[in-house]
Amino acid sequence: MEGGLKLAIMLTQETMVELIGITRQRVNQVMNRWLEDGIIRLDERYIVLTDIA
Repeated sequence: MEGGLKLAIMLTQETMVELIGITRQRVNQVMNRWLEDGIIRLDERYIVLTDIA
């Protein structure tokens, strides 16, 4: 695994929607943007924060 901070919690998109209070579509948009920008990456079913500065 490359550097980064692996989030050791499993969150479904539905859980994120409930916790954050935004739509599932918006969760997808934000996560896709973060993936494209290299802020996060996916490692199996986990999110890895790659830009933790």
